[in-house]
Amino acid sequence: MKTKFVYLHIPKCHADEHKQDIAQVKKAISDIVAHEDIEIWMHTPNKFLEGFTPSMCLEDGEVERVLNLIKASEDGTTL
Repeated sequence: MKTKFVYLHIPKCHADEHKQDIAQVKKAISDIVAHEDIEIWMHTPNKFLEGFTPSMCLEDGEVERVLNLIKASEDGTTL
């Protein structure tokens, strides 16, 4: 059975905004998570994000939610 891929057209302005969101989150988390572990963290389900991954939240436009998680971890909450 062949896998079908569906390609969605994302307007350039949204794609650029998404890249900026990812960069912002990666910069914020880099003070807490080792550089080589950031991608793992981005794609690991997180109980503080209701089981979603940070990457999934960013795809849904929930940048502030992920940044709030990072801020909470700086204040002592475990990621």
